Amino acid sequence: DTQNPAPGLMNGTGPFCDTILTSANTPGLKDHPWICPRLEGQQADANVVPNPLDPADPLYIPIGLFNRFDLAPVNGVHCGEYRIVYAMRPGHPQAIGNGRNFIIFEAIFPNPNPHMGLDGCRPIVKMWHDFSFLPDPVMAQLLEDFYFNGVHGFPPVVHPHHFGMMLGAEGYGCSSGQIRTNQFLDAPWVMREYKLALDCRCAPCDLRFIPMTVKTNPYADLFSAATLEPAAPMLPPTLAGGVFDLVHRAPEGPAPLGRTLTTRRPRSSRSSTSTASIPPRARPTGGRAFPLAMQLTQNRPGSMVRAEPLAQW
Repeated sequence: DTQNPAPGLMNGTGPFCDTILTSANTPGLKDHPWICPRLEGQQADANVVPNPLDPADPLYIPIGLFNRFDLAPVNGVHCGEYRIVYAMRPGHPQAIGNGRNFIIFEAIFPNPNPHMGLDGCRPIVKMWHDFSFLPDPVMAQLLEDFYFNGVHGFPPVVHPHHFGMMLGAEGYGCSSGQIRTNQFLDAPWVMREYKLALDCRCAPCDLRFIPMTVKTNPYADLFSAATLEPAAPMLPPTLAGGVFDLVHRAPEGPAPLGRTLTTRRPRSSRSSTSTASIPPRARPTGGRAFPLAMQLTQNRPGSMVRAEPLAQW
């Protein structure tokens, strides 16, 4: 229902796609406009398991489970992210649009023994390592327990606290994990990010689905030479610096810490490969970011980055 205008299809408390307005008085987030409503909003009242007698016929099915222990901080306060990717089933009676849509649950997994640092995560890391040597049915049961029941004294991965923000009765809060969508039902293709907000400051607790900026995905209009976006000047040096780091490291070496191809600053209310006014391969590029990035890729034997894909981006 976050992608429907108020009052939505479920008569909930929101937020809805028109809850927040830009300075131009249009629906959006962080002063970036977005389409309101989108076709995905029609799923708000969808029966995701339309036939209770056949639970094997859901609208969405899991297509991947991912271990991102590499995202654990060095102090081991948590054990990284553990994700489930759900995909709409094209041709399903409840499918709409082109039938292609994805929801990714990205849980931050707390370390039950943070005083041990990363060693406190060792039982989970070993369990995933041992999957390579287990029969599929045994591995499947362990994964189901890991995600939904809890194992080795750890809580289950799937829990509201692991996908967003918690605001306690004392007024303090914390943030962990997120839920992302990769949306193809409507044009343009977009990615969005949400957090579950469990607000217990005023009893009873209220659980909401809150739109957030999409991290490390710059807003599409930042690439336009004619853009008036205030964050646009930050993109060229950030992009050039990221490409420089990728090109000028040994091919087998790790990515330098502290640098990524995109920055967290010019983040988007939604990441889009196209807009109605600026098709992705026709967008002019602002400043000298792309010419500089391509120049940096030249005359570098064994470089992992090529100028051609950058020129087509």
